[in-house]
Amino acid sequence: MAKAKRMHTHFLHTARAFGALVIASALALTAPSVVAAQGQTEPGEPGTLHLLQLSVERGSEVEEDFKERAVQVRSCEEARLLGVELSAKMVENQSVKLVQLPERLQALLSKMATGQATPPFGADDGPIRVLVICNRF
Repeated sequence: MAKAKRMHTHFLHTARAFGALVIASALALTAPSVVAAQGQTEPGEPGTLHLLQLSVERGSEVEEDFKERAVQVRSCEEARLLGVELSAKMVENQSVKLVQLPERLQALLSKMATGQATPPFGADDGPIRVLVICNRF
């Protein structure tokens, strides 16, 4: 029983570290422009962000629909619903330290409103992604 608990704990730590790495990698590819949002929480410069990343494979049946609808997202709840509907991969990290990110990303994220999604982005040979700021701490 103790061995199973240790393995489960190790798995959770590994999964969290991987999630942080995926989001940090995605942030490095983010375009400098930001989708305009109405009725959102004002942008700020928090110490920690709760981020949700949605991604779909390039060339998939849902790619164009994902690109069009993702920019309309105005909350993490909307993003999660979109992700489920389009079978997008979802990675959520509740503790991304803003100061640990490159300055360009700090500037971009500090200008985004809570609930706002980035424009779709990604490498030519990788998935299409968007990031949504769920909360600021």
